[in-house]
Amino acid sequence: MTSEEIVITTNDRADTADDCEKLAEILAQAKATDTTNFTQASLERLERAIADAEALPEDASQMAIGVAKNILYAAMTTPNSEDIPDEPVIPSEHTLTVSYPTTVKLSIDGEEQTIANLIGAYKDVVMANTNLDLTFEPRVEGREIAGVTVNGEPVEAFDANEYVYSLAMPNADTTIELGFTIVDKENLREVITIAESESVKAQVEAAVPSVQKKYENALQAAKAIEEKKTASQDEINNAIFELIEALQYLSFAAGDKSQLEIPMEIAESINRENFTPESVQALDDAYKAAEDLMDDEEVLEADIQAAAEALYEALDKLVFRADMTDLEALVAEGKEIVENASKYIRMKHGLPLKTILGDAETLLENDNATQEAVDEKAETLLNAITALRMIRTRTL
Repeated sequence: MTSEEIVITTNDRADTADDCEKLAEILAQAKATDTTNFTQASLERLERAIADAEALPEDASQMAIGVAKNILYAAMTTPNSEDIPDEPVIPSEHTLTVSYPTTVKLSIDGEEQTIANLIGAYKDVVMANTNLDLTFEPRVEGREIAGVTVNGEPVEAFDANEYVYSLAMPNADTTIELGFTIVDKENLREVITIAESESVKAQVEAAVPSVQKKYENALQAAKAIEEKKTASQDEINNAIFELIEALQYLSFAAGDKSQLEIPMEIAESINRENFTPESVQALDDAYKAAEDLMDDEEVLEADIQAAAEALYEALDKLVFRADMTDLEALVAEGKEIVENASKYIRMKHGLPLKTILGDAETLLENDNATQEAVDEKAETLLNAITALRMIRTRTL
């Protein structure tokens, strides 16, 4: 048999046990081969093939067994060949590690990776050449992807709703680090809709040229940011408040109760669940005062202006509510561990998980908690959870 006649085949339906028996037979024949007429190169090749076959693990794949059989047979039957091609690399299982921020969630083949998404790290053993589609979506509904990096390199082509990383598993341990920029444009779109309403357009037409120019510039800038795929959250927030400020100037032109219509409409459209109760309460108080003026038939111009200013000030001072998604997920995980405490052992010193869990649950009830406090508590709880190890039970 020549080197060109060596063909590596696999049979997905073959029985692994039968393959192992056949490999054992060929291995025995290889060891018994008369190597008197072998060249030095052919002899070294045979010895290497025997060593590789003996080194195969018991749970070796059918492909690996098939490759080993073919290499053995080729080495046995080519005693005088000086020009034998290198052995093909045998595909084997390797560790795949994927790290990503917890602002996104990972799904593989449509299955959400719940545990991995808690810590932003996926790890598994994968056979070489396996094709995987890693799908990432914003963890919070309504958020968008504004930027992606893979191993530190920016990705140009991505969808705002999801990013799919297609991987053909290399024949080696592989680590992939992904970075994501996640933003929220919902409030920006709401304010743009109000700014383009017919009632606002009527006020723009009545305004002085300088106010009209300010309004048009702010509106176009906001629309440009809304369309900008890679806009940062700071750019989005600045566009919101710049447009609100431009709308505020329109109120001074009317000189009547219509000055209150725009800020009241904005206040009504705001998604209050996105902001802290304290800042929302200040907005509601300002809205109630403006609402009372709308019912007053003899309201003074100064009162209208003061109410409008109070509304805009309350809008400007709205404080975004802390995102507790990660902390809530970690608390749920912690509760499950506490319920099965007998199955775990703590590997590091520090406050008990139950104590940290109690503090975290208290923080979850604080609607005015800062993002910094929430992130700090989430990190503390995560460290406590990852410091635990499940007690392995041994079966005799």
